[in-house]
Amino acid sequence: MYETLGEFDLLLRLWVPRKYIMPEVELLIRDCLAGTSLWNVNYLQCEMVSHFAQRRASNAKVSASPTPIDVTNELIGSINAYNDAQVAEYRAHNPLGDRAIDPYEPDRPDGADALIAAGMLAPVPLWTKGVRFYITFDHPRRALSPAQVADVEKRIEAKCEEVRRRWARRDPNGVEPQISFYSGTGTMTDFLVLSRAPYGHFHAFVRDFVLGLWSIGLGDLHQMRPYSQVLADEMFSDFHEHRPTVESTNIDSEVLLGGESETREFKASFALDVRRVWRDGVYDKSPIMTDNVIKAVCGLLNSRDGGVVAIGVLEVERETQKVKDAAKLLEWAKAEFAYDAVRDEKGQLPNLVLGVQLEYGPGRIYSDLDKYLSAIRDSLKAKIEPSPWSWLRMVARSISGRDVVVISVRPAETWCYATVAKSDQPQFFVREAASTRAYHGLEADLYKHANPRPTRSAAN
Repeated sequence: MYETLGEFDLLLRLWVPRKYIMPEVELLIRDCLAGTSLWNVNYLQCEMVSHFAQRRASNAKVSASPTPIDVTNELIGSINAYNDAQVAEYRAHNPLGDRAIDPYEPDRPDGADALIAAGMLAPVPLWTKGVRFYITFDHPRRALSPAQVADVEKRIEAKCEEVRRRWARRDPNGVEPQISFYSGTGTMTDFLVLSRAPYGHFHAFVRDFVLGLWSIGLGDLHQMRPYSQVLADEMFSDFHEHRPTVESTNIDSEVLLGGESETREFKASFALDVRRVWRDGVYDKSPIMTDNVIKAVCGLLNSRDGGVVAIGVLEVERETQKVKDAAKLLEWAKAEFAYDAVRDEKGQLPNLVLGVQLEYGPGRIYSDLDKYLSAIRDSLKAKIEPSPWSWLRMVARSISGRDVVVISVRPAETWCYATVAKSDQPQFFVREAASTRAYHGLEADLYKHANPRPTRSAAN
């Protein structure tokens, strides 16, 4: 039994022998609960479609027992006692819950290995942390045929495996997400997903998982929407909530020297033609540079996770590949900024923190930093619609003695469009890997359908 946070307060899981039919079990449960004054009691009679323990047994290439396994109360009791002893000893030796080798590992109870081989149990490291939750779905608007049930199961199972694989690749040395999927009938839901989110990534994981389930078409086909609820067990106390606000983004010199990503974009300038500077020493305006900043911010507004645009950082590797006189660029960077053109282990040149001082001051485009920041703000508000400022925060940070302007972007609660040069119509921009491009027509429609906008919670 689990305490839960959400529509329901308690979740009771029963493993029932197949010889019983669900109406009998439901009547027995309701009789047992008759004196507890519980409200809104719902049930789901289901069979397991996939379970993380089964996948582990399959990956280990362990054959299930050819004979039925007798899971007795004595076996369950011995496994529970084994787990309790392991946890108590581990906590005594590892009060901080680190990944040290478990100091105490007696022989497993007789029968446990057979359950592991059959995919009914799975060993989980004691340092495993992470918030557990479950996902239910609306009942379909019309009863599903057996073929439709099979189709829904296939869609959900495929998405569960896709999410598991994607998150397992993010931390090869960690514990991959635990995802189990059940299908059946009942007053609670017809399809149930149980999962443990990777430790420290609860919001990002659940968001990715639920939006992924939205994208498989169950809403359009059967008016089935996913809902997530947290299991509030003792592991919940180890979880620290993190809300992705615009103030949370941190940029330091190490980050600036690295490459771009789906949530990070570097721009050498906002309005300055940097190539004219290092080639001719001329400080001219460049509408193209301004439009590139506008497009990058708009793309992050329309993204799932937002991100940052850092102005004042030159991607030297990319720039040297675009120009013919790369040697002159490197000479200028060394003379003006003491740039050391030493390639990393991947053979890439590090970025150069130019700073935005090239754009303001005597003889420059803007008179001072305040005027410079005002110009960026005014351009963003004038060229992006609706006004994006509710989802932005802009600060000037000193990095290696130079000012870098960091624009932190949250995903907007509505779709945003930008008007840039060579187009008199607003365009829909999307962050795609480490670049930004315009989506049109069906491509834009499909993106919007697969990435519904986040909504502001009424209770914070």
